[in-house]
Amino acid sequence: MQGLEPQHVQGKDVLTWFIQSFQLIHRRFFSYFTAVTLFFVSLFLISQAIHLVQHVFPPLLLLVTFLITSAFIFYFFIAGLVMISHCSDHSQHINMNNIVQYFLPEQKTFFKMTIIAISVGLFYWVVSMVFNPGSDIFAMSQTTISLITDNNTVLFYVFKTGAVFLYFLLLVMFSLRTFFSVPLVIFHNLNYSDAKQLSQKAIFKNIKVMAHVLLSWSFIFFISMVFTPFLAIIFMPLFATFGYVAYRHIFLGKSTNQKAEELQCIGVT
Repeated sequence: MQGLEPQHVQGKDVLTWFIQSFQLIHRRFFSYFTAVTLFFVSLFLISQAIHLVQHVFPPLLLLVTFLITSAFIFYFFIAGLVMISHCSDHSQHINMNNIVQYFLPEQKTFFKMTIIAISVGLFYWVVSMVFNPGSDIFAMSQTTISLITDNNTVLFYVFKTGAVFLYFLLLVMFSLRTFFSVPLVIFHNLNYSDAKQLSQKAIFKNIKVMAHVLLSWSFIFFISMVFTPFLAIIFMPLFATFGYVAYRHIFLGKSTNQKAEELQCIGVT
């Protein structure tokens, strides 16, 4: 962790991070779009797999399995989008095989992060059930599984699930103070505890700025989750790129994107 001391930033930098993120996405729009499309296709395939076995296993078990599997794949694609952001920033050739090989050794760390995140989420859910005596956790599990696997509504709920995961990930990241963990794990080969420690230090050092970040993204994801789930297609790459830009500024001291050079290849090859 030597040389990774987080820096202090200002509130106005949050807007700059959004602008810088849009610029990086604009440079490699097709790459981001392809990665996000693959995520939602994966989410759709998982929902269909759950559909095939929904009459064999209890709904609560299926729901937990769906959440763990989907959340792990979600972390995987978030990491991929962070790598694409890095390539876009440095005008580097994007090769998905190389990207996968680059962070594949870190999947144990990402799986650990997934289990911890799901555990926190399920704890919140159980607590909410306790404070709502009329709610039945098993009935809600059945309802959720039915919505996810209903062929008439599955596409809508695939997008809504994506939006919920974005909102859920944001809350978990701030609850566990792991907002910067993904780029720290990928680019600095840190384990989960070291990445979390550095992320926590960066958040506390910039607590007012990160409070603005939390409020901004909570509003964005709430709109997507409740009103327009389709926007998850846009917000997923924006969230990953925003995280990369914020990490780059706070940990590397680079507040602006590198000048775009002639790209070797546009898109994912």
